Amino acid sequence: MPCRNRQKSAIATGIAPKRYASPEPSLRTRAIALARERGIVRTRDLTDIGIPRCYLTRMCNEGLLTKVSNGLYRATEREAA
Repeated sequence: MPCRNRQKSAIATGIAPKRYASPEPSLRTRAIALARERGIVRTRDLTDIGIPRCYLTRMCNEGLLTKVSNGLYRATEREAA
């Protein structure tokens, strides 16, 4: 006999799933907001708020950040999708 999940769904129990009024902003949104607030940000500024360094390259490739110098970034005018 196959093993079945014995946990009841929210519909079966009559308990509605939790919904939050406003989700936490994405990492990209937080990075762009910090860059706009400060003008130019260091890699360390972004990693300190939880943005992985690999995201910086991706955001530059997508045109969301511009690399000013080694370890320095600024926000572009383009909005995050």
